[in-house]
Amino acid sequence: LDGFFAKQSASAIIQFAKDRASGAHVQLKELKLMVMGQAAVGKTTLVRCLRREAFNPKILSTDGIELGRIQLGNITFVTWDFGGQKVYRYTHQLFLTSNAIYLLLFKVTDPPSVSINELAFWINSLTARSSSSSSTKVMLLATHCDRASRLQLESHPREVFQALSELY
Repeated sequence: LDGFFAKQSASAIIQFAKDRASGAHVQLKELKLMVMGQAAVGKTTLVRCLRREAFNPKILSTDGIELGRIQLGNITFVTWDFGGQKVYRYTHQLFLTSNAIYLLLFKVTDPPSVSINELAFWINSLTARSSSSSSTKVMLLATHCDRASRLQLESHPREVFQALSELY
């Protein structure tokens, strides 16, 4: 809605509020894109890539949450790049909702047990705090594939997905 109300007449704003109060469907062309995972997994690099920004190896880890925007056609994605340090996990959970798209990242170079534990933490957090876990959209993304052996590329994601499918 960034700038939406500034461009509208008072009657249009009042009608918008009435529609929301009555439960009428109002189409917004803005989505939350929540990017989560353990520290140094590549969340900020992915968000910067999606914004078509150059890779910068000097960027340090994200502290807290970094908000941004990505415009794709007529849809705006509001990015929430969550710092992966464990100290932030409990405050991040205040922002979880079923009205978002979640990208959960894991390193293909980590032991599968580490990835499974990290991803299970976030999936449990999402299902506990979302009003409708069946409507929550989650995508798992393996990172650091350029640094992985062929064996890691073939077995790690399969093992992670298999373990998670058994849990959920």
